[in-house]
Amino acid sequence: METYSCPSANKQLTTLVEQIMIQISNIFYDEVTHADNEDQLWWLWSRLRSDAKNIHSMWWSCNPDNSSWVLKYAMPFLYPEGHELAGRPDPTMNGVIRYLLRINGELSWGETPEELIDKHGNPDLPYDHEDQVKPISFQGLFGTIDDNPPLKKSNKLYKSNLEALPNLDRERLLHGNWFARASNSTYYSRSTVPEILGIPPESDFVKIVRAYDVAGTLPHDGNRETDYFASVKMGKLKNGNYVILDVCRTRITFGDWFSHICSNAERDGHNVEIILPEDPNPASKASTVLLARSLIEQGYITKTRRSAGGKLDAFRPFAASAELGVISIVKDCANDLWNKIVNNNDFFHKELEMFDGKRRSGALGHDDMCDCCSLAYMFLAQKIQIPNFLSGLQSANLTNNNPFLNAGA
Repeated sequence: METYSCPSANKQLTTLVEQIMIQISNIFYDEVTHADNEDQLWWLWSRLRSDAKNIHSMWWSCNPDNSSWVLKYAMPFLYPEGHELAGRPDPTMNGVIRYLLRINGELSWGETPEELIDKHGNPDLPYDHEDQVKPISFQGLFGTIDDNPPLKKSNKLYKSNLEALPNLDRERLLHGNWFARASNSTYYSRSTVPEILGIPPESDFVKIVRAYDVAGTLPHDGNRETDYFASVKMGKLKNGNYVILDVCRTRITFGDWFSHICSNAERDGHNVEIILPEDPNPASKASTVLLARSLIEQGYITKTRRSAGGKLDAFRPFAASAELGVISIVKDCANDLWNKIVNNNDFFHKELEMFDGKRRSGALGHDDMCDCCSLAYMFLAQKIQIPNFLSGLQSANLTNNNPFLNAGA
């Protein structure tokens, strides 16, 4: 099919769209979880600029989706992690108006506009000054079938049909649970990775390493969810089991890589080997070698390793061992420096539980710590312990006719 371009028609269409956008005062976005990212919605919000004498507003509708960027907007209105109803809407928060500011793509929540102005505004301006920051009111309205009497009346089997669904769909569609996700949809489950209260003594380990996944781009207007610079410290015990000892992620530029790694290495000690990912790109590989050499010159054993195959293939051996229960993690050993999350393993488990080898966008699409676990496990698992077989020959008579035993005489 041929297409033709008419400059005058295109100009008229553009003008018409601009005129329509100028007049918009309210937007309703159905199935908002289908939007690729939140920037699309904030762009629409910026188009609410009509002269209509009403309050400009945007309405979102959707079903719960654990993998969507919308989750972070729903979080303030849900039962938190650890609650027996975690992920379901909290009735005491339903309809409550909260306030938010979006600063450099990051959300800041408050109970009142004044709270956010005090935190992020200009202290030299009054609250109502036209140049003062303007917090946005945000209201969560969460409903289930029980909040829709007309539907229950018109379709009396609807609720019973929802109750008959498998657990995942029943939690999502009947109870509105945002944390619900298929337990077998990925390769890792925190339920098979026990937490231990203390770090075993160093003498219990065969080897300890800290593996890195590097990134050097900070969030920007084109991408609010850039990759993290992450590391996982893992050790292999003499009994063959593995322990995750420390997890750290942040966002830093290339110039800060060396100082960040040195800071971790100083805490870890010289006996903990540093493992850097090796990129097949020649330029990246050269920079990794240069970084490794600089760390070695500081007295830290540093090696580079390239994962065989894709991300999923590299992750599977670690995930299989976790499923067998031979991998444990120190309680509260994970820190997210960028998001100011301290001593909390939840974000670490969530990333690994979401990972299925598919590339996702948004806050729940990261795989940086997955790569660290893959690299650390691969390095530890391939370490072959060669016994000192010569000790058994100390009492042996080495004067014999065996040419192999007399070869060094």
